[in-house]
Amino acid sequence: LLATDVVNEIIPQITPQEAAFELNYTMAWAAANVKGAVPTHKLLAAFVFFAAAFTFTDVMSGICMWRMPKGPGWPTAANASIPVLPDIGFSLIPFVERSTLPTHALLVFLLVTLAYVALTGRLRLVLCRFFVIDGVLLCLRSITIVSTSLNNADPRCNHCGSVCPTTMWGCILMTLEKFPFFSCGDYMFSGHTVHFFLCALIFQTYFVSFYHEIVYVLAWAWAVLGMALLLACRVHYSIDVLVGASLTVLVWYYYHNQASQRLRPGWQPSNAAESAIAWFEADIVPADSSDCDEKALLQRKLAATALPVRC
Repeated sequence: LLATDVVNEIIPQITPQEAAFELNYTMAWAAANVKGAVPTHKLLAAFVFFAAAFTFTDVMSGICMWRMPKGPGWPTAANASIPVLPDIGFSLIPFVERSTLPTHALLVFLLVTLAYVALTGRLRLVLCRFFVIDGVLLCLRSITIVSTSLNNADPRCNHCGSVCPTTMWGCILMTLEKFPFFSCGDYMFSGHTVHFFLCALIFQTYFVSFYHEIVYVLAWAWAVLGMALLLACRVHYSIDVLVGASLTVLVWYYYHNQASQRLRPGWQPSNAAESAIAWFEADIVPADSSDCDEKALLQRKLAATALPVRC
């Protein structure tokens, strides 16, 4: 009712159908109610951007490892103990020695998400958006992790023994070659949290089913469990996890909101980010009356407005 009053007050001359269109395409989730395939060259461009950002982040992680405060387990360190910073998450969650557990949980979540997207027949669209959004977040992370070096929270980083590299290039090679990924000193912000949240947001945005509430709860529970594992294994500080989660949600909804705005008649990009999104989304069009498989999504999102559903 409130949305209806606002629309009627600001744009009183439009019809209810036009009001529904306006409300629909100013919401970030409207970008999911589309059809069309992303061309191969654009999907490849998105992947190259993501791969370059991922590699650049690994290089920055190696630099972080080289310049971080080092404990006595490192050959180049003084015989002084580097204390872990006070952290409320560490106080609440007991320590778990299996430091690879968050990575394994994330890989399973990524595979489940990929399988779901493939089954929906929207693999190209979701993958393209995932690569672009993830690439942007990785670029941001490359800047923040190298800006300030925090004390190590992971015990492996203070007692790595003979595997400790002694040069910057050795640290970079270690982050590029080792799997599951191992790095020290690259805390602010958490890359694991970024990917946990991206998977959960994919289910929230694109999953349309009678059981959508159950799936949403399970997806977000998995994401929250992943955050707890990061703290339990001392892979990240609490602030790393919180900042990573916040930035992921902001970038995700910014992209999808701009993708929705692009569908409005007469819309023109006003900056480089909007132009880039418009280029990747140029082949995506709104779902029309002959493609109503997303009707449940619109009905659920517009239920509070009492406005007609476009589809």
